[in-house]
Amino acid sequence: MPFKQVLAGNLYLQLKRGRTMTEQVLSKYYLDKGINCAESMLRAAAESYGLDLDESNYMALCGFGGGVSCHHLCGGIIGGVAAICTILNHGDEESMKRAKEATVTFFDAAKESLGSEMCVDIMKDWRSEDIRCYKAVKKLTEILDETLAKYK
Repeated sequence: MPFKQVLAGNLYLQLKRGRTMTEQVLSKYYLDKGINCAESMLRAAAESYGLDLDESNYMALCGFGGGVSCHHLCGGIIGGVAAICTILNHGDEESMKRAKEATVTFFDAAKESLGSEMCVDIMKDWRSEDIRCYKAVKKLTEILDETLAKYK
């Protein structure tokens, strides 16, 4: 069975159970290891969707956590976009277009759900000292999985 069909079937089962694949592994990176929001999103998606990424792919996201390190555009959103493009873009024009469409869908849904795309605004409602922005990043994993299911 082709990878995309297996992926779609597994995602369907996880969504049906009310908990997405990416959400299940997110806490391991974000809470347990203290990895930033952008990198945690990509790591959780990579593990959930069976991506074999080099460590340098994750290292490239270190400055995007915390709203590009200065509380601007949400790092979790950036990590989600990185995951979408890594999963959907296969280097051809059609898949690149699909990845861009999925990016817009994800971004719009994230902004609507979190109330803003700006880290500084999201932190006001979604951040706590003990778990940082875990609730927001967890919400972003749900939106990521829903977006990927739509664009599979």
